[in-house]
Amino acid sequence: NGMGMDRSMMGGPQGNTSKPKETPPEEIAARIVEQMKPVVNLDELQAIAITNVFTDSMKEQGILLKNESSSQDQKMEQIKALRESTTKKITAFLNPDQIPKYTTFMETFKDVKKPSKSKKKKDSKDSKDQDSKEVKEDPQAAKIQE
Repeated sequence: NGMGMDRSMMGGPQGNTSKPKETPPEEIAARIVEQMKPVVNLDELQAIAITNVFTDSMKEQGILLKNESSSQDQKMEQIKALRESTTKKITAFLNPDQIPKYTTFMETFKDVKKPSKSKKKKDSKDSKDQDSKEVKEDPQAAKIQE
């Protein structure tokens, strides 16, 4: 059992053993906004405000998901409501011309979910159909890079 111990020591203070620790909401929010910034043309103030909204939203979602007393259906409902209020809060910070970009970003973001190298997301703005083709080829592309 000693092996388990020195593995966690190697992982440093985070203790990155085989099971990944939960990423803090702040970090996830920052990553989302980092990707959103160029797409939606956020300025610094918007980025900060939106990061805060996402952070709160994710903490809320975590609480909802851990709530033992509510059923799966109730959770889905609550999370849907939470997402809607999150969207309202975020669009309040955006200029009218940024809102459609934000909506599109969130739609594509939901589909991404699995950690793909989303560097090439930027250039696929112009053509939607090229986008879906890319996704199909992606697994091979990822394999080649590794």
